[in-house]
Amino acid sequence: MKNMKLEAKDRQNPTLTCAASIVKVQEGRLLVHFDGWTDTYDYWCERSSADVHPIGWCKQNGLSIKPPKGHVGAFQWADYLEQQNARAVPRHLFTEEQLAMPVRRPFEVGMKLEAKDRKNPTMTCVATVEQMRAGGEELLIHFDGWTAKYDYWCCRDTADIHPLGWCNMHRVKLQPPKGMNSATFNWNQYLMDIDGMPAPDACFTPASRSAQRS
Repeated sequence: MKNMKLEAKDRQNPTLTCAASIVKVQEGRLLVHFDGWTDTYDYWCERSSADVHPIGWCKQNGLSIKPPKGHVGAFQWADYLEQQNARAVPRHLFTEEQLAMPVRRPFEVGMKLEAKDRKNPTMTCVATVEQMRAGGEELLIHFDGWTAKYDYWCCRDTADIHPLGWCNMHRVKLQPPKGMNSATFNWNQYLMDIDGMPAPDACFTPASRSAQRS
């Protein structure tokens, strides 16, 4: 398995699943390295860890994969493996849990996400799950820094809400909280400053994680 490629959760930024390599195998444990990044983000995990998956797992489940740092253009595993003269970890070496579709997680009040402004539908903004009803099936979306007049209720399955990083991944301009500069806004710093909690990818449907929406 050493030097083979796979997809792995970034434990320092757990909403991200990234292109990665196994750089060391020791007593059944794997040292995971994120391609193009320094070893600051590396971590050891068990072979059966639910944080690692075969290549193609993200695409299969409608998730966005974070390509290697510096990668330009659309990321395709087949092209990347050929360029790197590398091999993927065979699917049969993964457990059923590692192959499975991620379990859909419920939203929680206070979670941060990116959401369409329905009053200005060309804009996607930094937002918060303000309230929930109907057993968590309906969410009240609030735009950070703005008054409640822009808030709206939506079904949790709507394609108008997205996980953190959706705008960056799909080259859509993200509108920051009122009073903040869009050119310098950074989700990680913002979450640290406000002690905020991102809505994990597993809260969203494939439709809300994809690049297409009405």
